[in-house]
Amino acid sequence: MPDLITAEQAIRSAPVGTMIYARLQADVSAWSTGLLIREDRTLVRRLGAQPTVELRAGVIEQGGVILVALMAQIGGQLYETWFNYHGAEEATNFADLGQQETIPIVFFVPDRARSLVVINHLRQFFQEAAERCERQKPWAMSDFDAAREHVYATYPEVEDLWAHLGRNPPGGENG
Repeated sequence: MPDLITAEQAIRSAPVGTMIYARLQADVSAWSTGLLIREDRTLVRRLGAQPTVELRAGVIEQGGVILVALMAQIGGQLYETWFNYHGAEEATNFADLGQQETIPIVFFVPDRARSLVVINHLRQFFQEAAERCERQKPWAMSDFDAAREHVYATYPEVEDLWAHLGRNPPGGENG
């Protein structure tokens, strides 16, 4: 059986500009879902003591598949990640983000370089998105990937998707 890699191992080897989500353990009893970002050292240093962080999320339904996009703008840089509710362990991430008061953000360059914590203004969004996904018939990973490729064709630049999510904001700015 092949060795499984952790989210932290994955983000360390990911291209600069990549954002993924993962369950993080703040102490021996407290787990939460946070964002892991692979970035270069110069950008991380340039963020300053209290960078502006804006989170946007949205649901895009494509061919019976519900895509949940989460984007972050941090220090002017845009990042995106996608949630597949019917994927492995996804319900846990939705439950976390629907309940937790804050969202941890950890930058890697490739090792851990900086952590931020922002207020979670997306709790209601993730609760409603989970309910919507539960009502939908489960889809295959290949269907999810095809639906996401269609979204990428519709919004070819990350700024296009950011603008689309900004037209119907479920969350707000975090400080």
